[in-house]
Amino acid sequence: MDSEEFLKQVEKMKQNFKQSIEQDIREHKQHGLDIFYSENGILIMEKPDGTKYEYEMINDEPVIVREIK
Repeated sequence: MDSEEFLKQVEKMKQNFKQSIEQDIREHKQHGLDIFYSENGILIMEKPDGTKYEYEMINDEPVIVREIK
């Protein structure tokens, strides 16, 4: 496999991973579950309705710091 073919395969894998993650997020939201992730070093909790909050973990529980608009 030459480098061009390798790069094509890598791009295809990236697209597949992205689609899979997006599908998982949709399913979580459909089931009413919050989504947790990090954005620019800030911990984010996203509610199923799309509302986003910065949070921090205190005693192993997420505690909302502020709403992110």
